[in-house]
Amino acid sequence: MADLISLDQTATTNDRVMPQWLNAVKAKLETLEQQLALANETIQKLRAETAQAFRVTVASGLSLSYAGGVVKLLNGDTATISTGAISAPDNTVSYLYVDAAGEIAIAQTRPDIGLELARITTAGGKVTELINYPQFRVQQAPVSLEDYATVEFANSIAWSQVARGRKTSIFNIATTDTYYTIPFEELQGNGLNTGGIFTPPVDGTYLFNPRIRVDSLSPSSPLAVKLSLYINDVEVLLHQGDSAYGDLSATMLSESFNLTTSDRVSMRVYLTRGTLARVREGSIFVCWRIP
Repeated sequence: MADLISLDQTATTNDRVMPQWLNAVKAKLETLEQQLALANETIQKLRAETAQAFRVTVASGLSLSYAGGVVKLLNGDTATISTGAISAPDNTVSYLYVDAAGEIAIAQTRPDIGLELARITTAGGKVTELINYPQFRVQQAPVSLEDYATVEFANSIAWSQVARGRKTSIFNIATTDTYYTIPFEELQGNGLNTGGIFTPPVDGTYLFNPRIRVDSLSPSSPLAVKLSLYINDVEVLLHQGDSAYGDLSATMLSESFNLTTSDRVSMRVYLTRGTLARVREGSIFVCWRIP
């Protein structure tokens, strides 16, 4: 026979229950009672926030009552809306909703931004149909910025410079009425040679950004030139310019072209009018690849 004084003990026949054990049982029951009360309070609060939040009822005639609730706005703030009343327009279908500012509104068209609460049909000065919308809905998950705020994503959509040629010496245009491919002496990247021919290193979409300056050793003589972008001996971009003082420049940006490694691209100059013309040092030819 043992004296039971702790809830940790296991009772057997003829054991004696001591006051300490009874007090422990009392304390345990009080703790359980407090926990149940807290759980019930939480359940009631959740029920009020979900099942009853924003519930719309007909007060009389065209007057509607709505329950309060809490809603999250687009900027991340929360708006607490108190219980209130609003009137519906007669002889129409309208929509009651929480607008982007966190205010209750009613309109005859569905909102572009907002939390729709109910659909109301009215006729003859009274509500003929009221449909409360459920607050739980299936919707597309918002786009995660984690998928985009990366170097990999930036590189996937950014233009990448494939080749760049820069003239470091003057190229003399020998005669009029003849196309000459402009050579480039200082090269960066891949695909462009000093003869001015660009060969795409990989199949892809490319565009071109030349900046060419042409002048004349006879500055008082008129100067007219054509600057053309050629792909496989086909002219795809043309800039025509003239100057009364023998000096002109042009900056161009082509459209995009789908090219293969067998294509050839060049920048050519054509002297229409003038003498002793030349392509000046500092002229550049940039080749971009785009996604």
